[in-house]
Amino acid sequence: MGEEDISKLETMMKECPELKQLYEFKVQFQDIFNHSRKSESADLKLKLWEKKVAKLNDPNMDGFLKLLNNWREWILNYFVSKKVTNAFVEGMNNKIKVIKRVGYGYRNKMNFRRKVLIECGYNNLKKSKKLIFLR
Repeated sequence: MGEEDISKLETMMKECPELKQLYEFKVQFQDIFNHSRKSESADLKLKLWEKKVAKLNDPNMDGFLKLLNNWREWILNYFVSKKVTNAFVEGMNNKIKVIKRVGYGYRNKMNFRRKVLIECGYNNLKKSKKLIFLR
């Protein structure tokens, strides 16, 4: 954040103590993921964090806590796998969905495959075979 954004945030937090409290919870939550190295310690820190947040009795935060508990095992795998995520795969899936949506249909599956490969950075396709797009 820039200085102007920080200044605006501080002003808003002075006017709304609830916002300040939620922002502090967000920072604490990020710290758990940034500074915990093992799933056991992260689990303990998350449980302590959840107890503090549960005291708010905020329906939005209650929903988030439920989600956190439902996915706890998979969330804690982040720490077991040395903080590796599936963000790259999710990004590629999204890119492929966009290609499908924008393409309005391809004459055959090979053309769709070629378009996906080109968009994903694989440029070693044979020059003699052209991609055919239908619009």
